[in-house]
Amino acid sequence: MNRTAASSQAGALEASGARGLHGPACSRLCHRQRPELGLTQALPWQVPALARQQNKWVKVVGGGHSPSDIACTDGFLIHMGKMNRVLQVDTEKKQVTVEAGIHLADLHPQLDKHGLALSNLGAMSDVTAGGIIGTGTHNTGIKHSILATQVVALTLLTADGTILECSESSNAEVFQAVQVRLGCLGVILTITLQCVPQFHLQKTSFPSTLREVHEGFLWLTYVAEYEALDPVILSVNPHEVF
Repeated sequence: MNRTAASSQAGALEASGARGLHGPACSRLCHRQRPELGLTQALPWQVPALARQQNKWVKVVGGGHSPSDIACTDGFLIHMGKMNRVLQVDTEKKQVTVEAGIHLADLHPQLDKHGLALSNLGAMSDVTAGGIIGTGTHNTGIKHSILATQVVALTLLTADGTILECSESSNAEVFQAVQVRLGCLGVILTITLQCVPQFHLQKTSFPSTLREVHEGFLWLTYVAEYEALDPVILSVNPHEVF
């Protein structure tokens, strides 16, 4: 992919666009070292180039739900929020190509219009497509692999500004390595996900006391080999004392 084409596809990268970063599951906080390092509407390869000039690290942040401090840095913090478009939907192959900053919650309605869906999800959809790959987000149920296994292709911005097209047939080793990269291998720009035909979910809810849940928890995990379309949700009385 040449740089001209990449700039129109990649949209806008926002580097150090926020004053700090913290996740909902941790108390860690990082601040950019100097305000002038912030870049808005930057062409994607300009960020690693400027980082090399100033000998700074580059980190990427998605939805901010990971409890780790991997994204924290005193160098460049790239926020992918403006790279949030659906680029292509291939109904024949049942595949969708998106920019890495799109939230799954925004992707679902777009897939719904084409009669498609992601085969499985984690506990929440307020996460980015790039983030679920980078952090190894797991799914629901025992019959599904992690979300990264739904990726069939992606484009990767490397530290020297090169943009690689990666799949099982092109740059295959990089393609395997970049899944669950933990922020250590470039910036994912676009992702092609394998979808499935749209389906309906059946939810079964029932109330239970904290004592019942506590005493039967291990038994539930033993017998709960639920089908992917038949999850069970427990509503626990928080006032019950055990």
